[in-house]
Amino acid sequence: MTDIYSRLGVTPVINGIGNKTFLGGSTPTARAKQAMEDADYYYCSMPELMDRTGERVAELLGVEAAFITSGCASAILHAAAGVMAGPEKEDLGKLPDTTGMKHEFIFQRKQRYFYDRCYVVPGGTLVVIGDEEGCTAQEMEEAVTPDTAGIGYVDKTRGAEDPSTVSIPDAMDIGRRHDVPVIVDAAYQAYPIDRMRWISGGADLVCFGGKYFGAPSSTGFLCGRADLVHDASRQGFVASQSGDRPRSFGRSMKVDRQEIVGMVVALEEWLTMDHEDRILGLLSMARVIQSAVEDIAGVSTDFERIESHASAALTVEFDPSVISVSGRTVADEMAAGTPSILVGHQDNSIRIALHTLHEGQPEVIAERLRAALR
Repeated sequence: MTDIYSRLGVTPVINGIGNKTFLGGSTPTARAKQAMEDADYYYCSMPELMDRTGERVAELLGVEAAFITSGCASAILHAAAGVMAGPEKEDLGKLPDTTGMKHEFIFQRKQRYFYDRCYVVPGGTLVVIGDEEGCTAQEMEEAVTPDTAGIGYVDKTRGAEDPSTVSIPDAMDIGRRHDVPVIVDAAYQAYPIDRMRWISGGADLVCFGGKYFGAPSSTGFLCGRADLVHDASRQGFVASQSGDRPRSFGRSMKVDRQEIVGMVVALEEWLTMDHEDRILGLLSMARVIQSAVEDIAGVSTDFERIESHASAALTVEFDPSVISVSGRTVADEMAAGTPSILVGHQDNSIRIALHTLHEGQPEVIAERLRAALR
């Protein structure tokens, strides 16, 4: 199983920390892989494929339109470029020069994060409001100027209420009053399904990452208002090679036809599967590991349900009065072998993400964990 990595001189990893880009992000589901293989046999018209797959994603989520991108960060960038430049060939070819265009994106300071750079790369300027304690609707409304292109938003609470920040519905009310679109980064908000369906229609443009629902890591999509999705798609790699061939900002953000098909099939599967059965599968993985350490004094385990795409995780705790190990020493020892096993850790515990494990890997983790605790 590790031959290809060994041949290339790369250390194989059993991923117990989740959908991390630096580990390759995700493994497509079996159905998605088969769809990608089927798509590989024929070539196709990429404009037609982008149109039909966008329609299918929109149909699945009950929104006006959708556009497939090379990940969620790409979706945010396309959204930002689209609302600044609009659909006209001359304007969209100017970016990142935004002279004469609306180019400001309002962002709450408490929501500042690594990916707000996606608004800046195509030429946008962040207008940061509030402070680390929060922001009011009045502060957001007062920040709107004739140069405001949009309101950027990321929900860091995974759906929990945060009264210290302006909510998506309140941001949308402000946006409607001033004809300013709201762009939401919902990258990992693929579960619970009701949450995914709500947020996909909750703003003018909403961006998702494919790796969080069993699609190729290099895929994602934006969805929402049809006119804004169209403007964003004009910035895409396909637009630059078809029709009037605008100088699209997203030309370098290519997605293979196979990946596009795989993402749509993965989303179809995700929205229709029995997620309780999926979580029972995670529990079975956890039990393999739990059974390997349950007889070791000072060691306890906890299988935790999580309201996110990960759905569940296993925590293994160490009582320092009984067993002389730390979370870090155990995690380091597991990472040092081949294959390397990566897990999260606290002072006296490790945490294992289960949704990124494959068949047979819980047994490897169980063996190595038991050895690390001897």
